[in-house]
Amino acid sequence: MNMNDNKSSSRNKPRSFHLILMMLFSILLVISPLMGLDVASSASVTQQTSDLFTLPVMEDLEFAIVFINYDPSLIDTTALRSYLPSNITLPLQGENLIQNLTYTFLFANSSYTQELLSYIDSIAQREAQTSRLNLTALNAQALDGHPRKLFLSQNGTAIPAEAIEEWLHQNPYHPDADYEYYVFNLSYFDSVDHSQEHWFTVREIDPDSGVQRHWWRNEWDFPINFDAKFPYAGYSGKYADYFFDPTAFQWYTQWNFIWFQYDPSLKPYLEKDLDQYLREGGDINFYIGTWLGDLMNIHPYVSAPYFGNSISIQLVIFQNVSHLGFTNAGLQWLINTTHFQEVIQELVPHATVDLNVTIVEFSRYSELETFFSSSEVKYSGPPPIDQYRYYSGSTLWNLLWDPAFADKVFSDVNSDVVVRGFAFVIDNATLAEPGMWAGGGLYTGLGGGGRMIQLMELDRLYYPDRITPRRGFSRVVIHETGHALGFPHTFAPGRTSPDFIADVMGYYPGVIKYSRIRIESFQRQAVNIFISDVINPLLNRAINFELLQKDNDTKELIVSILNDITNARNDHQYIEAWIKLHELKSLIEYYLMYGYPPPMYTTSNPSSITVSEGGNDTTINESGNVTIPTSFITGDPDLAAVFTMSFLLLSIAVTKRTRKRRMK
Repeated sequence: MNMNDNKSSSRNKPRSFHLILMMLFSILLVISPLMGLDVASSASVTQQTSDLFTLPVMEDLEFAIVFINYDPSLIDTTALRSYLPSNITLPLQGENLIQNLTYTFLFANSSYTQELLSYIDSIAQREAQTSRLNLTALNAQALDGHPRKLFLSQNGTAIPAEAIEEWLHQNPYHPDADYEYYVFNLSYFDSVDHSQEHWFTVREIDPDSGVQRHWWRNEWDFPINFDAKFPYAGYSGKYADYFFDPTAFQWYTQWNFIWFQYDPSLKPYLEKDLDQYLREGGDINFYIGTWLGDLMNIHPYVSAPYFGNSISIQLVIFQNVSHLGFTNAGLQWLINTTHFQEVIQELVPHATVDLNVTIVEFSRYSELETFFSSSEVKYSGPPPIDQYRYYSGSTLWNLLWDPAFADKVFSDVNSDVVVRGFAFVIDNATLAEPGMWAGGGLYTGLGGGGRMIQLMELDRLYYPDRITPRRGFSRVVIHETGHALGFPHTFAPGRTSPDFIADVMGYYPGVIKYSRIRIESFQRQAVNIFISDVINPLLNRAINFELLQKDNDTKELIVSILNDITNARNDHQYIEAWIKLHELKSLIEYYLMYGYPPPMYTTSNPSSITVSEGGNDTTINESGNVTIPTSFITGDPDLAAVFTMSFLLLSIAVTKRTRKRRMK
């Protein structure tokens, strides 16, 4: 505007007068809390209650259990339901949140069944081979811990698991349910004497070496157990549904039964397949019910999730194998940082993820020699592997995470979530806790509470030539990062069926990412905890303000955001719900502080909110919408806030005529 234009000047005198009044009024609105004035109302605050401003903390989850190729007369759904949990408790400080689970049992009709079975026939790989356990050798190894040849060959039909999952996702039988779990019966692939079996197969590629997995657990067994294969009896990975076939061949539950000394009378699927169990007079409902019951315990996955808008992961890899010709640069392949970043970003797509991995010489910190010598353990009898050194991971954990040492290794970062980890590359060594379980208690890493440690021996990382990479650190580091974020294993003692989910938190899968079931459970719980701890208390405060009861515009805005949150949760769009919850939090806190909604309030991604320590930054984002300053939300108003807010209102009024009208 040209202020020298007489016509424009005379035409805008009333507007200038209104602007001055508006500025004075805005100053009064902002400064009134400092003066103890109640701009909302001079009447006493009424204690009102209303269902208008409430959000259910935990909503029911409906599971559709769909039977494929089963005789309905053999299945007692009432009996099945008795093995399934009716709810899952999420323990929090002060109260428990209860997630109710409901079930719908369905038997697929003939047309759907035939279409699915025809598709399975078209992709099934006949005359395939997989591994089966040498039970005699495994029982002996469980007693003394010494490696033996554990695998024999099994013939049959391999069915690509990812293809089945994709077909079911594209052709859901009961799409209205939150989750669909399919129970298959494909026993027609098997011969009567079980010389021919069927199973589901998953291709598992190590992201560091690019090698397809062909080893089980302790890779130093590789020369003995060459080319191990991994038949699955169920699967879930890319999507949050699950399918399994209790008649499918697999050896993993038998391995658990022997290695961890479980009681098979409590869970028959641990020891026997369904065919054998039924021939011995077993109850099909007990078998399937215990399988499903164990599976349901994966919802939710975590008891106290770490969740925020930024996450920092710091990993330091110490190596003491330079005398064998291994350099720091030559070991960089051990971590695929691109894959690592993508996995974490999928878990928290709204957040900023900072990943920092460094490789340093073991000798750089003199304390490490003392820590390892103090942690060395001896076996009372012959050690599981000759010529190896064994270190107590629990002892190392306490020494490494002493702040006097850890603070020298890791730098401070300003992130909502911080995960730090130690990793070690050492020749002829492993973590061990004698007596922890059968086979000597050998393991690779520990994690929890934002911290992790790993130790990888060269025989795990390289083939026997110690030149060709076999596998890297990514899987174990992502696994332990999950523990650091609060994730338990997919399995638990005596609960093995969830380990057929393609999730890095399992022991059986060789996949290097989190399953969709885990991601949704994690994000859902973060939303529920946010509602319980932050949002509902704010809403309860808001409805006790008489002004809010009179302010229909603000009511409508709150109701609109609440509807957005509800719709997002119903669609399992938990990140969208999380973002909307932050918008609602900002709106209500601002309203409670000043007695009116933020100027030109529009919803925006909370990651764009200006965060300042003690300052009063206000930003105008690219779309021109006002971003609520953090200091207005969380701090006490001060003089700087008064002038900043007044100037902001005046600037908006002058530069945006349409906005000025909305303010009025």
